[in-house]
Amino acid sequence: HSATTSIEVERRTVGDPLETVVAPFLDMTIAGAAFQSDIDGAFSVDGLTGPQPVSASLSGALVSVTNLQSANASFTGTINENSPFDLLWDGANSDPSERMTYRAIVESSQFVRTVFPSLAWLDTTVPAFVNLNDQCNAFFDGTAVNMFRGGSVCNATGRIFDTVAHEWGHGLDHNLPGGLAEGALAEFIADMVAFVQTDDHLIAPGFFVGGGAVRDLESTFAECFDASVTGVHDAGQMLGGTRAGGAVAELP
Repeated sequence: HSATTSIEVERRTVGDPLETVVAPFLDMTIAGAAFQSDIDGAFSVDGLTGPQPVSASLSGALVSVTNLQSANASFTGTINENSPFDLLWDGANSDPSERMTYRAIVESSQFVRTVFPSLAWLDTTVPAFVNLNDQCNAFFDGTAVNMFRGGSVCNATGRIFDTVAHEWGHGLDHNLPGGLAEGALAEFIADMVAFVQTDDHLIAPGFFVGGGAVRDLESTFAECFDASVTGVHDAGQMLGGTRAGGAVAELP
C-alpha cells in the first residue's frame, strides 16, 4: 500500500478560498499498527494484504489538536491493496480551526527549523486547544497553544494562520537559547514568526468579523520612538515598526 495524508484549509484566513495541502507527520493506525506520514504527507504500508482499516485524529509528531467545543477531529476509512489512498481532513471529519491549527504549527515548525536545525523543542509535540469559550484572543500558556472560538466581534482565531503562528512563536521564544525574552521583544518575535512566512504587513487579516486585521506593520503609530510607550504590546509595536516600517497591536 502507498498513500498520502492531506488537509483542506482556507488559504490563510476566514473566508479565503479552500485549498488542499499535504498533512506531514500525521499519526494513524492501520490494521492495529502505528504509522506516520513523512514530510511530504506520504506513507507506505508493507506486508499487509487486502482491505485494512485506517483511523486517525489530528495529531502527529509536531502538534496534537483538541477541540473544546465539539468532538475531536476523527478519520476512519479503509485502505485497499494496490489502490490509491488519501487520508483527507475536510469539513466532513473536522473543524476549520482544527485543520488550520494543525497546518500552521507544522509549517511554522518546518520554517523555523531552517534557522534553528538543532533546537530540540522543534522535535516535540505541541498541544493545541481550539475553540476555547471566548473570543478575540489566543494565548500560549507555557506548554500549549490556545485558540478562541468565533463570536459576534471576532472570528475563530484557530482559523487564521497568522494567529496560530504567533502563539506558536511564543512557544519558540520560551524554548530558544537564553530562555523567554522580555515582554515587548517576545511579542515582536511571535509576530515575526507570522510575518516572515506571509511577507504581508497585515497581521491576521480576518481577525475581526468585518475582515480587519489585528494589526498593521505599516501603521504610522510606531514610526518613531516614543519613550512614554511602556506597555508590553505597545512597546512591541516599536520593534515591529523597525522591521516592517510600521506597528503591531495586541495579541497575548
